[in-house]
Amino acid sequence: MMRIKHIVVFCFVAVTGLLQAQDAHYSQFYRDPLYTNPANTGAFEGRYRFEGHHRNQWQAIGRPFETFGISADAANFLKLPALGVGINVFNDVAGDGNLSNLQIQGALSYTLRLNPDSTSLLTFGLQGGWYRKQIDFDALFFDDQYVNGRFQPGITSAEQITQSATNSFNTHAGALYRKRTGTFTGYSIGFALHNLTTPNQSFTTDDIPLDMRFTLHANLETELTPTLNALPGILAMRQGPHSELLLGSHFRYFLDKRPYSLLAVQLGGWYRLQDAAVIFAGVDWGNWQFGASYDINTSALRQATGNRGGFEFSVIYIVKHILPKRLRFKNCRDFL
Repeated sequence: MMRIKHIVVFCFVAVTGLLQAQDAHYSQFYRDPLYTNPANTGAFEGRYRFEGHHRNQWQAIGRPFETFGISADAANFLKLPALGVGINVFNDVAGDGNLSNLQIQGALSYTLRLNPDSTSLLTFGLQGGWYRKQIDFDALFFDDQYVNGRFQPGITSAEQITQSATNSFNTHAGALYRKRTGTFTGYSIGFALHNLTTPNQSFTTDDIPLDMRFTLHANLETELTPTLNALPGILAMRQGPHSELLLGSHFRYFLDKRPYSLLAVQLGGWYRLQDAAVIFAGVDWGNWQFGASYDINTSALRQATGNRGGFEFSVIYIVKHILPKRLRFKNCRDFL
C-alpha cells in the first residue's frame, strides 16, 4: 500500500511537471546534483561526494557542443547535522567561435528534519559565484567579408565588437524534499531558480540579460522484486522562450546488496520532448557510480544529423564514513 502511495505522489508531480522547459542541459541530470539544484548540496547518504561529467553533442554537423562539469560537496559540514557545503564548476563550449559559458559556484544548504527518524527531509540551498561568457571572434567570418559571393580574408569586418568576454556574479536558489522508505527506496521532489541576478551576457554596449531558469525535477526508486528496482524521473525547465521536458526511467538490478560490497547494473531509457531519445547504462560498485548515455536525435535537425546526438559520461564517488583516529596505548610500564 505504501508503495502505491509513493507512486501516486510521484505521478502527480510528473503531470504537473508538463510545463514546457529547456536550457543548457545534461541528459543525466540525476548524476549532476549541484548543477540541477543548489538544494542537492549535501543531500546524500555519506560524508563527501565528488562528481565529474562530460557531454559531447552535435559532432555530426561540425564543431560539437562540449560540456564539462565537476563538483564536490559535503554533508553535515563541521559536524553540524543540518549544514551542507559544496563547489560546482561548469563550462559549456559551442561552435566555431568557441563560445563558452564558465561558472564557478560555491554552495550552501540547510536541512530540516521533518520527523524523528529523519526519513523526511526538507533542504534549502543557495549557490553563487563567478560567471564568465567568452568568444573567439578571430575564428568567425561575417557577411561584409564576402564580396560578389567570394570570401575576402583581408577585409576587416565593420561589426561593432567592444569585448570578447564578460564577467559577472550569478546566483541560484532551490528547495528539495526527500522521503526515504527503505535502504534503496524513496523519492525526491525539487524546485530551483537559476540566474537570479540575470547577468549581462552582451559583447557590445547593449544590455542583454541572461534569463532566469526555472527547474522542476523529481525522482523515485521503488522495489519491483528483491533484486530489481525501478527509478523513474522527470526534469522540466523553462528559460525565457526556451523549454525542456525530459522523462523516463532506469531499472537497477542488484548483484550484491551488502553495504560495503554493493554491485548493481542499471539500464534505462528517457525521452526529451520533441528533441531526443536517450539510452542509459550504469554500474554502481561500492562507493562508485558510473553512467553512460547516448542521445538519439528526433527533432527536425535529424535530417542533418542522421539521428546522431551526443554521448554523455558521469562518475560519482561518495565517502560514506570517516574512520576515527586510532589511539595507541602502551601495554607495559615505562620502567620495564
